[in-house]
Amino acid sequence: MANDLTLEEKALFTTMKERHSVKQYQPDVKMTKTELDELLSIATTAPSAWNLQHWRF
Repeated sequence: MANDLTLEEKALFTTMKERHSVKQYQPDVKMTKTELDELLSIATTAPSAWNLQHWRF
């Protein structure tokens, strides 16, 4: 089955396996408003407790 995966599926599985919780941030890294908006848009699709997605930004 592993040989039947597409490149996108392999990339997704790699990302999921390497996922970790960030404990420290680099304060000198800057994001544009467009990057932040895109990040928040993607984050709101993440699962939440009981799938309520009760996000407030």
